[in-house]
Amino acid sequence: MNRVNGTQTCENNHIQNEILKKEICFKGVIVPDVPAPDVRSKHRPTSHQQYSAYTTFDYNDFTIVFQPNVSLSSYASGKTVDGGRADLFTDVVTMSAAIKNTGKVAGGEAAQLYIGFPENAKSPAKQLRGFQKVFLEPGEIKTVKFTLQRRDLSVWDTEAQGWKAVDGNYAAWLGKSSRNIATEVAFELRT
Repeated sequence: MNRVNGTQTCENNHIQNEILKKEICFKGVIVPDVPAPDVRSKHRPTSHQQYSAYTTFDYNDFTIVFQPNVSLSSYASGKTVDGGRADLFTDVVTMSAAIKNTGKVAGGEAAQLYIGFPENAKSPAKQLRGFQKVFLEPGEIKTVKFTLQRRDLSVWDTEAQGWKAVDGNYAAWLGKSSRNIATEVAFELRT
């Protein structure tokens, strides 16, 4: 392992894999995406550009289940507790999906759940609402599950000075990142 310009380089992938496994319990295999950088160059790719995990994952069976007997008014109106109105913390919906390691080596996947609000909510296009990391052996399948509360499906109404559940069509996306979505579902919320 060499130190060049304050960064670490390693010309031997085997050594780098052993170091990663020992120091951060990394369970995958690292392979170079680009040729090894010229250690004399000041413009070397960063480590996340040089290496990627050597396994792949498939997402399937993305489902949404609404909690029974939960009715939402437009605005949270429960008793005030630490963090806001008590009914903001009511479980509303559970989303789950199966993730399969389709690669040839064990590896971890951090599934990220994003929610898209109706247009009239005037909120960002995708909002991160949960993530879960799973470690999978080749061919193994595990289920990730996310329970969303009323606060996860609400926006702040500046005029009313309260959290509002917006009527309309929502989208839920699940994937590796906001730019790498593996599966999606649509659902409707009525208050």
